[in-house]
Amino acid sequence: ARCCKLPGSPHLPCPRQGGEPAAAAAPAGGGSALIGERRAPWTETELALLSKGSNKFPGGVVDRWGRIADFINVEVAKLQTESHGRTADEVIAKTRDLRKELEKRAARQREQRQQRAAAAATPAAPPKAAPPKPPEPFYRS
Repeated sequence: ARCCKLPGSPHLPCPRQGGEPAAAAAPAGGGSALIGERRAPWTETELALLSKGSNKFPGGVVDRWGRIADFINVEVAKLQTESHGRTADEVIAKTRDLRKELEKRAARQREQRQQRAAAAATPAAPPKAAPPKPPEPFYRS
């Protein structure tokens, strides 16, 4: 099964074919995607590969999230860095988290632009003119 096999690792039962869940299966490198009941934090390498995988497998591709998870796991294994054996569910969850963060950032930026535009549109009080100088006497001394 494509989703659970990493290069150089024994075949792991695929959850999509009635095997045990991929999170329960140990990925190559001995790491585990779950620490207790918590997910392991994503590394910078995994985040970069998530972005690349999202571009490589656009929406509409059959089993997109499983393929992206496979892509991340295989590339991490090639780099011989710590592997967390990401599952399709983890990829989906992280993508949602990242999207929410981006939406929040965009909303903050929109709000700041609106505040700046409102401040620029409010008529400012005209600057106070300097008091006029008294006229110089017109006589000769």
